[in-house]
Amino acid sequence: MLKQKMSLMRIASLPRGFDDTHRPEFNTMAQTHYITELCDEYLDKLPGRIEEFITELERYFGEFQGNWKYYAASHRLDMIEEYGADESDYDKDGEIKKTDLTDDELKPYTIIHELGIDGWRDIIKDTEEQDFYWFLSGVQVDAQMDMSTMIRQLNRGKRIPSYRINDDGEFVENTVEDEDLMRASRMADADSINPVVYTVLYAMRDIYRRLEGVMESPFEDHRELLNTILEDCYRLRDFHLEDLSCVEKMRKEQELKAKENEH
Repeated sequence: MLKQKMSLMRIASLPRGFDDTHRPEFNTMAQTHYITELCDEYLDKLPGRIEEFITELERYFGEFQGNWKYYAASHRLDMIEEYGADESDYDKDGEIKKTDLTDDELKPYTIIHELGIDGWRDIIKDTEEQDFYWFLSGVQVDAQMDMSTMIRQLNRGKRIPSYRINDDGEFVENTVEDEDLMRASRMADADSINPVVYTVLYAMRDIYRRLEGVMESPFEDHRELLNTILEDCYRLRDFHLEDLSCVEKMRKEQELKAKENEH
């Protein structure tokens, strides 16, 4: 449903020519198009990012037995093989250094820096729940309105027929009750989608916040933290959102915001 709504909003906001840039509503159209593109990019990249976390953390706990230095030393050699070596990577004999590496030399290759994407802009890492607010609000508004409802409002209750395909593949005219029922169903879908999307957004931001919290101390195994992140990635992949480790914290934050808004 979300991808379908994004496609419709993208098409509706897409400029048709330069004359569109002179229309009063152009800024709103441009914002709609840009935000929709970013939301779409986030949702496209999210499953792959979760799988990357799972793959790397399973490798960390399996192949490297949860040892930060073992992982960093191996990861450094992988990166040198893939991208080439810097002058500082060689020893005095012109060979790639493999022993007696300092913590500072290993720091960029630690599991914390690998997962935390330190120093890089990244749409998954940088997106927060409120970034989707405008789009999800549009989904809810769209669910409340349809062409038949708008026509009835504009024509003082008069309507034009709308049709659906029944189970036998035949076109059947909708009654007013049918149209109201379909609108109620769309609204229910929109109401159920929003908390799911916000939970996923919150969970991903929480993962990156926890990684940022230890970014200055990557020279530890951080097994408890990383195992929690791995378990949360499994839950995100399998859509067991109610079991996420951040759910209780998210609810408390939402309750606090609700109380603040009351005042």
